[in-house]
Amino acid sequence: MISHGKIACSSLENVNTFVGRVVSGDQFIANSEKIKWLNKEFNALACEMEGASIAHVAYLNDVPFLIIRSISDNANNGAHMDYEKFKPIAVKNSNIILRSMLKSM
Repeated sequence: MISHGKIACSSLENVNTFVGRVVSGDQFIANSEKIKWLNKEFNALACEMEGASIAHVAYLNDVPFLIIRSISDNANNGAHMDYEKFKPIAVKNSNIILRSMLKSM
């Protein structure tokens, strides 16, 4: 699945894509010190609130899965403002990736 994701991400122009660890938690991260700690402690490229539950259910049911995140904020002190600015871009990029992945499967 990762190869399908990489191919799909290559269809995005002027967008950086990464493969790596994303950490999940129970809170919206809007603090640059906390994101630095998460990166140092867990080697996290990003943090979010939904992926772990999806991964857990997929793992328990022996179902392959891939979680693709389109980042919608910088997880810093302005994260709440960033979200509204980046949300339309993140939605557009996620749509492109999903459509590309479905075509390649």
